[in-house]
Amino acid sequence: MEKMESQYSFNASKAQYVRQFKEWKWRKNLKSDEWKVIGEHIRRRKDEQKDSEVLLCGIPLSSERVKKETSRHCYSTMEALEQQYQNAPPKLPDEITVQTPKAMLRSHPSPANSNSERIMHFAVQYSSVLLGNEEGFSPCGAANLDDDSLGSYVPSGSPRMTHSPCTSKGIIDYRLVKNGYLDVNVISYLVERYVEHFHSYFPLVPEKYFDPDLLDLFASTEEYLLTAVLTIASKKFGGAPQLHKHCSVYMSELVSEIAAGVDCEIGAIEALLLLSEWEPWGLHSQINELGRGEEDRAAWMHVGLASCLSAFEELYLPDGASLNNDGAFDEQFMLNIRKRVARASCHIFDQVLSIRIGCKLSTNGLFSFSGSIHEDFKSLSPEKDDYAQIFQANFEFSQLCGEVHGILSPDMRSSKQMILEGHYRKYIDNFLESIFRWDRVWENLNYPVHLKATLRLSYEYLRLYINAFGFQAAITQAYTLMPTNNTGISQTEYLRSFFSNIDSMDDARFIHGALDAAKSYLSILTTEVNPEKHLRFMPLRYYMFGLYAALFLHKVRLSLDPRHSAYDFLLPFSLFHKAHSFGIIREEDERQKVFQTTYWFRRASTGPLDIGSRYAQRLEMMWGRDLR
Repeated sequence: MEKMESQYSFNASKAQYVRQFKEWKWRKNLKSDEWKVIGEHIRRRKDEQKDSEVLLCGIPLSSERVKKETSRHCYSTMEALEQQYQNAPPKLPDEITVQTPKAMLRSHPSPANSNSERIMHFAVQYSSVLLGNEEGFSPCGAANLDDDSLGSYVPSGSPRMTHSPCTSKGIIDYRLVKNGYLDVNVISYLVERYVEHFHSYFPLVPEKYFDPDLLDLFASTEEYLLTAVLTIASKKFGGAPQLHKHCSVYMSELVSEIAAGVDCEIGAIEALLLLSEWEPWGLHSQINELGRGEEDRAAWMHVGLASCLSAFEELYLPDGASLNNDGAFDEQFMLNIRKRVARASCHIFDQVLSIRIGCKLSTNGLFSFSGSIHEDFKSLSPEKDDYAQIFQANFEFSQLCGEVHGILSPDMRSSKQMILEGHYRKYIDNFLESIFRWDRVWENLNYPVHLKATLRLSYEYLRLYINAFGFQAAITQAYTLMPTNNTGISQTEYLRSFFSNIDSMDDARFIHGALDAAKSYLSILTTEVNPEKHLRFMPLRYYMFGLYAALFLHKVRLSLDPRHSAYDFLLPFSLFHKAHSFGIIREEDERQKVFQTTYWFRRASTGPLDIGSRYAQRLEMMWGRDLR
C-alpha cells in the first residue's frame, strides 16, 4: 500500500483492497486440494510432452513455489493411481490456469520482482475498479498482458516415494514405461507394495532388487521377474483396474515368449512360479463372477512350464557345494545357489499343485536333492533366517505331498485295489504320523501370525486329504457290500443303516479325522487370518484349500456314486450323481463355519471379480439355503 501511494499516488484503505481482492477472487495462498489438482494437470501435460505454467488470477506463480507446493500437497498413492486412469483430469477452479509458458521477454524485471511489479501495474490500470467505481470486472482468467514466464518446473504427479526414483536408462527403456503405461514412481510403489504384502509367502525375488537405487538393474536384467512383481502387486487395486490390465497383458506376452523357446534367465522360472499362486485376472476379456476353477488350470500351465524349463536348463548346484573354497560369496556362486533354490521351488509348487487338483504333473519325480535347502536359501538372504526356515518347511511339506499322492492318488489302479483289500489303512496311519511330526517340528517357530498360519493351514489340508481317502474307502466298501437281490431296501435306507454306528467301523478314525481337519482349517482361516490385511494377499492355494474344506463338509452329507474317484470329496468341480443324506454330522456347526468362510472371502475381496468373492458365491450356490 505504501509503494502504491509513493510511486503511483494511489490511495485506498486496507479494507478497500481486501474487499475488491475478494470480489476478484484474488488471493495469495491456495488450498491443499487445489495444489493436488494443479499437480495432476501438470503431470498429464508432462505425459503429452508439454511444459506448464500456473497462473493465479492471471498472475504467473514462480516455478520455485509450484515445485514446493505440489511436492508438499500431493495425492496419496491410491488417489494418484486412480487419477491416472481417469479419462479427464479434475476441474481447476476458475481463478487458476495451467498453460504452456509464453516466451521469456528479456526486457522484463528479474523473476524476484516481476510478480509485485505486474500486480501494481494491473492495480493502477484498473484503479477505478479497485476504488469501487466500476462494476462487473474480474481479472481472473483475463490476464492478457504480454508478460514473460517466470520459468517452468514440471513436478511428478505420480505417487511420491520416500526415496528419489531412478531415472537412468534401464527403467526408462522398460516397455511399460517407454509406452507410457506406467511411470517410475508407480513402479517403485508397486515394488514396495509387493515387498510389504506378497514377498514373505514365497520369497523368490532376490532382495537386492528391492533397493530403490537398483531399479535400473532390476528392469534391465530381470524383465520377466519385474513384470511378474508388478502384475501381482497391481492385482488388488480395486480403483485402478487398468493398471493391472497393462501389467498382465505384457506378462502374457513374456510368457508366450518363454513357451516359444526364447532364451531366458532364471528370473523367468521364478516369475512363472509366482504367477501360479497369484494368477492375474487382467488377461481375461470376461471373467465369470462364479468361480469355476480357472485359476487351477492357469496355475497348472505355469508350474508345468516352469518345471520343464528348469529341467531343460539343468538348474542345480552339485551336492555338498554349500560354500565355495574360500568361503566367499562370489557372483557365480550366488547364481548357482539361486538356481538350486529355484529348482527346489519348482519341486514345491509341482507337488503341492498336484495334490491340490488331484492330478500328477508330468515333471513329478524329476527333482532330487540332498543337503539343506534351508542353508542354501539362507546364503541368498543371510538377514532373513525366518524366510529360510519357512522355505525349508514348505520344501519338506511338498515332499510329504509327493509321498501321499504317490500312494493315495485317485487316478491309480493300486489305490482302488487297496480300497477293496483294506491295505490302505496302514498307509494312511503312516502318513498321518509323518505329517504330525512335520507339524511338531515347525509349530513353535517365531513367525508373524499370517506366516505361521500358512503352515498350519497346509497341515490341516493334507490331514484332510489323507483322511478323506479312508472316508471314501468306507463309502466304496458300503456300495460293494450292498445286496444285489431285491430285498425291498432302498439304497438310501441301506446307506443310512451302514453308517448308523460310525464309531464301530474300522474306518471311524478316518471319518472323524477328515471332519475335524476340514473344520480346523476353516476355524484357523476365520479366526487367525485377518481378511483385509492378510487373506487378501495370500497365495491362491489357501483360498482353494478353504474352498475344498467347505465343499467337503457339504459332500459328507451326500452319498456319492461309487464310480467316482476317491477324491470327489476334494475336487469341487467334478460331477456327482444321485445323492442321499448320511446324517452323520452336526449340520448347524458346519453351516456356521462355512457361512463364516464365505464372509471372510468377501471381506478379503476388492471387487466382485476377485477370487474371494467368486468362490464365496460358489459356496453359497453349493450350500444353498443352508447359508441363509
